[in-house]
Amino acid sequence: MAEGRNNGANLGFENKMCATAEVENDGIPSDGKMSELSAKLYKQFAESERFEEAIKKNLGISGYGR
Repeated sequence: MAEGRNNGANLGFENKMCATAEVENDGIPSDGKMSELSAKLYKQFAESERFEEAIKKNLGISGYGR
């Protein structure tokens, strides 16, 4: 195996994730937090679609559309 390569057995982020989970307790139940974050994500998906359509329209107007 090449020197400096990690075989994936210990990537080092596992301990940080556990420590972060302990520190980031904001008192909001996980179900409530996931519902809030999911709603925000779906809103961002919709916004992204609107942006994509506007960009495609502008590209078409400039002669670069498909």
